[in-house]
Amino acid sequence: MRGKQGLYKFFNKRIYTSPELFIKIFATNLVKIVFDIFSYL
Repeated sequence: MRGKQGLYKFFNKRIYTSPELFIKIFATNLVKIVFDIFSYL
């Protein structure tokens, strides 16, 4: 959990610098979330 929060903090810093990067991160996170849901099924 701690590692994930560190990643989110890192991404939050990046988001402010570039909206395009935010979109990329959001898309990749969305894919990860979908895979996580399928792995739980």
